[in-house]
Amino acid sequence: LASHCSPSFLVSSQEVCTPCADGLDAFLVGKVCENGIDLATTLTTDMVECQVLQLAMYQGDCCDTPPEGYCTLCENGSQNYNFDKVIPPNAGGPTFEVTCDNFATRNMYLREGATGICSDTERARARAWCECDGILPACTLTCSDGNPPPDMTKADPIFGETCERFAYEYSTLSAEECSDPALNLNFDAKAFCCNEPEPDNCSICSPGKMLGDPDTIVQTEFFGSATCGEIDAYASYLPVGACSRFVDDLLDNPFGAEDACCVTDPNFKEGGGNSEAGCTRTGNQFI
Repeated sequence: LASHCSPSFLVSSQEVCTPCADGLDAFLVGKVCENGIDLATTLTTDMVECQVLQLAMYQGDCCDTPPEGYCTLCENGSQNYNFDKVIPPNAGGPTFEVTCDNFATRNMYLREGATGICSDTERARARAWCECDGILPACTLTCSDGNPPPDMTKADPIFGETCERFAYEYSTLSAEECSDPALNLNFDAKAFCCNEPEPDNCSICSPGKMLGDPDTIVQTEFFGSATCGEIDAYASYLPVGACSRFVDDLLDNPFGAEDACCVTDPNFKEGGGNSEAGCTRTGNQFI
């Protein structure tokens, strides 16, 4: 709602956008609502930005009514879904419980025609999880035996993302994205949650080095403090494409995670890497 992102000129009163979709002024006083009132004076009613503003004002509790055509949870605004089902929180997100009913009445995000289509908004991607009538997930977090993960409360050692949250994120993937969920989620949740052997795609130690004392505690700018073992265990579940970004963030931090965690590998031979899964492994890291 920042006014500096909008044109600085005023429009005529015949075309002016109202802050609320019902034509009324915002009824709450506060910085967000006040910014929206100011921004509305720079927009016309035929602009998509006007409807986007009205949607944001509704989501911000500044208005009672959303604009017409806003994205709904279920298709065509159907109310046939599991109102009480909980959306698993992501690590670092809200600590309060969010149900599908809460999700349906807020968190609309993109309006159709503004920056995307409704079926690709975060809200619409929750249709399968919230059991919208006739909607089945294109992707599910299922172990090799056909069962769900044995412990949905299991959390990754670095960010604390639970397997229940990973199961929710799987359900938001399209069939195409489900062909490689680890790549799309930047984490091999199936291997982690189903207690499969660590994929070992990535290590925090560069070629010629190996993990030293796994209990050494490291302070990083990337995710706070963690033990070397936890950091390396998390890295092993990263898809190859995410490894370099993760390691680069560690190597670039001033606390020197690699220096603290890694020691010289006595068995390393220069140029002795082998090729696996289309990636060249040299020492402890796929590159």
